Amino acid sequence: MPIHLLLGLLLTNNLCTQFLHINKKFITKKYNLYFKSYNLYKIIFNNIKLKDLSILQLFLILKNNIQNYINYYKINISNNILYELIHLSKKYIINLNSPIIPLILLENSCSKKYLFNSNTKILNYKFTNTIIKQKSSLTINDIKNSISEYLNISKINLFKNNKINKYNLIKLEQYLYNNIHGQNHIFNNIIPAIKQNLIGLKTKNKPIGSWILCGPSGTGKTELAKILAKQLFGSENELIRFDMSEYMEKHSISRLIGSPPGYIGYSEGGQLTEQVYNKPNCVILFDEIEKAHPDIYNIMLQILDEGRLTDTTGKLIDFTNTIILLTSNLGCPTNYDKYLHNKNYLNEFDLKDIKNNIKNKITNYFKPELLNRLTNILIFNPLNIKSLNLIFNKFITELKTKLYLNKLNIIISINNNLKYFIIKLTYNPLYGARPLKRLLEVIFDKSISDLLLNYNKKYFNTNKYILYYFLNQYYNLKFNIYSL
Repeated sequence: MPIHLLLGLLLTNNLCTQFLHINKKFITKKYNLYFKSYNLYKIIFNNIKLKDLSILQLFLILKNNIQNYINYYKINISNNILYELIHLSKKYIINLNSPIIPLILLENSCSKKYLFNSNTKILNYKFTNTIIKQKSSLTINDIKNSISEYLNISKINLFKNNKINKYNLIKLEQYLYNNIHGQNHIFNNIIPAIKQNLIGLKTKNKPIGSWILCGPSGTGKTELAKILAKQLFGSENELIRFDMSEYMEKHSISRLIGSPPGYIGYSEGGQLTEQVYNKPNCVILFDEIEKAHPDIYNIMLQILDEGRLTDTTGKLIDFTNTIILLTSNLGCPTNYDKYLHNKNYLNEFDLKDIKNNIKNKITNYFKPELLNRLTNILIFNPLNIKSLNLIFNKFITELKTKLYLNKLNIIISINNNLKYFIIKLTYNPLYGARPLKRLLEVIFDKSISDLLLNYNKKYFNTNKYILYYFLNQYYNLKFNIYSL
């Protein structure tokens, strides 16, 4: 029977005598719910608030119980392992009380180690007819496996190296310069912040970095988020993306941190908090942040300032190992004709004027307390002909790689005149690289698909075929198909 119902029964039936003793432990949330407003409870019972145990106290508790585990499971447990167990349990199970959690983790780790050792001894005796008498030792890896199973989070995601290593950082610099063109000033701002995290100079209890990415569409803002997730955290799956046009209503805030008690979906948690809880090392992208309801910005204040967020179930989510990116198109020109008249490029004065307009719009739209908590405001340059040329070359390289991996003996050759014709045909600072990519997909992907579908494999094995594909009756693309 719940203690508050038992208490009511005792009080109403006059059963509270001097020899009746009730000892019950509550967490603060349950105490406030059941007894804070119950005046008779305060008269009958003494209320004692217990503080969390210190690391030393936890260590002494574990040390007093450790001999039982050593004798029963026949394993060695060092003091260093106990300290590591306490440290990891406090770090990753921050919503639960100690000392019961370290004891549970110790029990689980020892039992799994014991079963593993038993199986090993059986196999060893079966194949070598020898008996292993030496005791094995509990390791940090055993503790990590136990915590991973306790939280139901994969060990790779939970214990991924929080400190970005030098090799990943070098790869990141190279990958950024090779895949996002015309935005070197952006990289010169982001990479130093990641280097600070690498050497331990990052401000404690804050995300690795947080930036608002502004500029025209198609300039590489989303691509930057994908590259950071892949190069720093191992996969593009480590990118958590939110389209903020879906969070325009005030009540949509509950979708991020969870529904209030009594509403449908309360126990499921929020879309943001649950994903970060399961992927504590990740890149979080809030796309088109200006479309979100202003109340959502209040949530971001706590994330950017404290590196944590509490969902509606009371669970504390850690954001200190995340990179947070906001994107916005505020202040971007809707027409570039006034900049491009009598020329087909944007000069330095044009770029400066465009960036000033964007920055003024951003600072006027968002509250100072939000902008002040960001690492910086980064404005992407509109793409120019030179950048589109590099993007064109990258597309052709990737296409050749796909053909090679699929064992299709198709060699693509294209002259510079045709290349620059296609680039100029699709050049528009308003849309960035997307029109060029769409046209290249039509020209190459569809024409190659038609070619492969219209000619069977037997024909490829016995003949050579040359296809001339005409574009707008001006230029042609040449495909040389050799016998396999």
